[in-house]
Amino acid sequence: MTGDADEKAMVQWPPGVIVREAETAADAEFIVAALLQAGRDVSEDGSPFGLRALMEQPDFQHRQLDSNLRKVNTTVAQGLKFSAAERTSCLWIAVDGTSGQRLGSVGIFEATEEKRVTVAAYDGVERCTRLGELTSFYVAKDQRGRGLGLLLLRHALAWADAHGYDTLVLSVWRQLATARRLYRAHGFVTREQVYSPADPEADDVMVATLPRHISTNGGASL
Repeated sequence: MTGDADEKAMVQWPPGVIVREAETAADAEFIVAALLQAGRDVSEDGSPFGLRALMEQPDFQHRQLDSNLRKVNTTVAQGLKFSAAERTSCLWIAVDGTSGQRLGSVGIFEATEEKRVTVAAYDGVERCTRLGELTSFYVAKDQRGRGLGLLLLRHALAWADAHGYDTLVLSVWRQLATARRLYRAHGFVTREQVYSPADPEADDVMVATLPRHISTNGGASL
């Protein structure tokens, strides 16, 4: 669980859905599996951008697993070391409270100073004193359309706001049209388009300023 009553009240989760902090290697493996499925799905739509080939590359898969294992370890370490109010980073997993099935994930992690300086320099960014990265945001394929993505995003935004972040940044594949609509509905604006046909890993960069009103219409159903 989140370990903080205020955080639990941020979002009204559907009956039977529990959101807990990531804690095991299996959580990281779930995130990578959801990421790979998302890439395969948009590639099936006739995308010429090379995502399907990228999803099958062992090196890419290993790097994604290593990255998410580090996020799990950071979440566990901060949970042991800091109070809820002192936390700077967290990765969450939405699960079925009865079966334990993992349904989705999302994380907020404190960005490096180098990343903060880069984002602060983008045209249109009002301020960037403390930057967080929204990351590992995925919903399992068989759970899409239930609105879990919307709730996970709102949970992450509210947590970031409550923990002192004034700006959030994320990277998103240009092909993920539904996710991009959801981000835009919640204040994210594309600040850098870095797609290159020669590099299918290149993502667009979107930035949102906090605190802000969280959209109630959602803009998309994930």
